[in-house]
Amino acid sequence: MAEKGKRSAAIIVGEKLGREIRRGGRTNLIVDLDVPDLPERTLRVIGAHLENRADPKDRRLELEELLGKVRDTRGPIVLAGDMNTTGTKSMPRSTLGTVKDKFGSTEYAAQTALKYGTGIGIYQSIGTMAFKNIRFQGDPTAAGVKLLADNPERALFQSLERFRFDDGTAFDFRGVEDRTSPPMAGTLADSNQRAGKGFTTTFQFQRKLGPKGTYRLDWVFVKAYAQEPRDEKGPYRFAPHFAHTLRAVNYAFADRISDHNPISVDLPFGEPKPFTSAPPTR
Repeated sequence: MAEKGKRSAAIIVGEKLGREIRRGGRTNLIVDLDVPDLPERTLRVIGAHLENRADPKDRRLELEELLGKVRDTRGPIVLAGDMNTTGTKSMPRSTLGTVKDKFGSTEYAAQTALKYGTGIGIYQSIGTMAFKNIRFQGDPTAAGVKLLADNPERALFQSLERFRFDDGTAFDFRGVEDRTSPPMAGTLADSNQRAGKGFTTTFQFQRKLGPKGTYRLDWVFVKAYAQEPRDEKGPYRFAPHFAHTLRAVNYAFADRISDHNPISVDLPFGEPKPFTSAPPTR
């Protein structure tokens, strides 16, 4: 019954969900490119597609398994693709399964105790929902409130930031203002364009209601030569610069090309000179 209702609602907003129950249907592609301008002459590019019909924890485990396969890579890596960071559990489920999952969660228990213990009831539910929509809608990396309004996707980004390759390098999380366009500092801003709140979204349903129906699902993560994810004084050779979400390209025709907008990032082959004025514009 719960799954039937979800599918009916999806049709109303212009989407049609598949009927099959997937068990590991996603794939990841790893390609080594010959790039003479790099010291190692090789760039490893990983096209990732994490499962959407899964718990956020499962997506994190998928990513960790993928990273384990390339841990011994020496030289730059570009990891990019659809990470399906919706913050929700989208797998098909029964009403009984939904009830068991809800009542078994510590977040639900904490919220229920707060409601009945303080008498705020419906106001607490509305406040929690509003907080999650504002905080997480365009920023799956944001911190939540433990037990009351947790962000289930944040652990994926924390795992990615903690990860170290055998050569001691890490993914770039710096987000330095003068290496973004428009200038906007913040986590991952160098490789993923940020907006006023969170990140510029990359996915949109056929029909949306304000910000609802848009998500940040697609990401670019770059491992270059920096050994600390947020060391602003570290090397910037092949580090990500001036990320853009190219919405105008997707909507250049009467019918959009895809429900995902393309994204781009600049990767300098040499150590870029320090910026003495405004960063270049496109």
